[in-house]
Amino acid sequence: MSSVEPAPIQRSDDLENSKKLLVRLQNSNKRALSGSRKKREEPFSQLNKKGVGFEKKSTPTERVETGFGKATVSSGRGAGPRISTRKTDFSDKAVGDTYREVIGKMTPAGSDESAVAQEILDRISNPKAPLSAISGDQQLNAATKLVGITQVSEEKRNPGAGKLARAGLRLIAKKKKSFRQVFSGDKALFVPARTGGTGKFRNILAGVDDPEGGELLAELSDSSGEESDG
Repeated sequence: MSSVEPAPIQRSDDLENSKKLLVRLQNSNKRALSGSRKKREEPFSQLNKKGVGFEKKSTPTERVETGFGKATVSSGRGAGPRISTRKTDFSDKAVGDTYREVIGKMTPAGSDESAVAQEILDRISNPKAPLSAISGDQQLNAATKLVGITQVSEEKRNPGAGKLARAGLRLIAKKKKSFRQVFSGDKALFVPARTGGTGKFRNILAGVDDPEGGELLAELSDSSGEESDG
């Protein structure tokens, strides 16, 4: 019995343009990653602009400054490095390893999620930007881990994912979405956070329709003037 392929879902011009923008970003970041090497303890903002610089053979473990604290980057399973933090750097306040655990510790009850997201964006651009919504060792540990995972590990696995995560943070900062909507569960707008998210992220880039993922791509297109593609 032969299978019938469903008719392709029509996309808007804006969504098509946003997908092209992300593919362009991927190609640019792949070139930056090729042969790049970074010194240990290099500021996170420089890693963000120039590429991850993680090379399994030459630097199996390194510490990077995220703007909230230092994350340890080590060789992991698959294409992306593993991100961890040291509890001793944060008064022994652990935050877990999954997206759900990390965002739960970063946005405890009563938190202003919009302000938290904006401060993460600010610190990614400027590690000395002021903080008020993010305070205390547990929140700082969680922010360190989220930035490390999205801007280093996911970016290494799928060039362009780091910028997609920042688009998600802008949606939260604009009070359009919550951290859980963007980074948690099998309908997370930040597709790499889902179960099997790496493959699903690549499907979106290949043109497979995904309403939730497409919404974040649209935000990426709308905000393309807010940051450079590099």
